[in-house]
Amino acid sequence: MKKLLLLSALLIFACSSDDSSDNDDNNNPNSEIRIAKLGLHSIQSCVGSADIVSDSIIMNYNSQGFSYMRRHYSRYCYENDWNFLDYDGWEEENIEIIDSNLIGDYQYVADNPEDNIGFVRQISLNSDGNISYIPHASQEDGYLSFSFEYNNGYVAQMVVNEIDSFYSAGYIESTYTYNWQNGNLQEINSVSNNSTRSVSYQYTDITNNAKLFSGVVYRGFSEPFNPLESNFCGSTSEKLPSLISYTDSDDLSSYSNTETYEFDYILDNDGYVNFIVISANYINTNGEGGDAQWTLEIEYTN
Repeated sequence: MKKLLLLSALLIFACSSDDSSDNDDNNNPNSEIRIAKLGLHSIQSCVGSADIVSDSIIMNYNSQGFSYMRRHYSRYCYENDWNFLDYDGWEEENIEIIDSNLIGDYQYVADNPEDNIGFVRQISLNSDGNISYIPHASQEDGYLSFSFEYNNGYVAQMVVNEIDSFYSAGYIESTYTYNWQNGNLQEINSVSNNSTRSVSYQYTDITNNAKLFSGVVYRGFSEPFNPLESNFCGSTSEKLPSLISYTDSDDLSSYSNTETYEFDYILDNDGYVNFIVISANYINTNGEGGDAQWTLEIEYTN
């Protein structure tokens, strides 16, 4: 569990909005509309081996940077229990932007205090204001480092190194390559040992006003917003996706898994997304699968 949490924390910390402003117009002179809250609004269906992923996020902006509270929820449909939610605690982080560095004070406050995690980290930005490297937080098993390369302001490659003594090599390296066209992310391909993964995108004509769906994807494809991914890992897509398709295959076991996510949007009068309806379909090599549909709600501040 700690491995997953730190993975999430590092990626959250890695890639973020560089807004250094408060909720009032004095600290936000351009009155930029920013996400204040995001969370699960409703569940329409949940069948078979599908699962529903929804983060509850509360953002607060200030003159030095911003802070957030975040809790990760997963509901597994095969449990056949509408009250079943898998969660363990809140992530809390305060981000300050000081002299072209990100200073993050991260705390994971678990329901079980033995699972609490806390650290302070400094990560330098490159000349374009994007993250270039995040070192390992610890030499313990399972901890990750991330390195990034960019092309014309868009992330082109991410390399993830994992320390894991379970494998004889000691380090598990995954390389993600990104294909962009006309300002929109078209495809992600990754290779890790004997596994390959690919992600493909289709788009609507709706402008991505709130910088949803960052190009850097590691944990989840149906999570449209991460507190830190928008600006510090290159540009986001100009349009909102209509469909994301993910395929994961293992060459040794001949196992494969395919997930597709379709997105419908309800906009406010200013063209910002208030609700996202996500329809997901899952199927694996054995023909096992499931379907789910849920709705996320977004609130904004300036």
